[in-house]
Amino acid sequence: MRIPISLILCLALAGCGKDHSACPPGDLGTFARDQALRGQAASLPGPGCELEVTEQAIYDQGRAAGLKRYCSAGHGYALAIDGKAIDASVCDEAAAKEQKRGFDVGDNLRAHLKAHEELLARARDAERIAATLEEGLPARTALEAEAATLKLEARAKQNDIEALRGIVAIEKWR
Repeated sequence: MRIPISLILCLALAGCGKDHSACPPGDLGTFARDQALRGQAASLPGPGCELEVTEQAIYDQGRAAGLKRYCSAGHGYALAIDGKAIDASVCDEAAAKEQKRGFDVGDNLRAHLKAHEELLARARDAERIAATLEEGLPARTALEAEAATLKLEARAKQNDIEALRGIVAIEKWR
């Protein structure tokens, strides 16, 4: 039985190639971009997945595109609004500062929105309880005054919220 020389060469070359057994399926650029958008550290090349030069270039391009978006102020803002954390360790120093700037605005906005809602809820509760009491009772008057104070504090929070939303609008983070 004769084995064609071309088959022997193909098998020999395949045996000497890079190990791709643990490489992710699909497009490496998309994989790298998605990995960077999640704030994950680079994982390729790695055990069981050695990349050819062109594959490494595709991976690096995808990762750079993902990091450009992940490390942006707008993405930091979006993560903060969603109550998520950032990992600036995957970003370069300048991009990490930008991401943190957006995160801080989003985190402050989220905190102010929560405080605003809590103040309004407490004011509604005080008004509801006051409504069950007779007119002119000192307890009712005190509850009505408390509700008015809480509404005033909520209005101050609303002003802070609008100022932060102004920053978001100017920066075009939404």
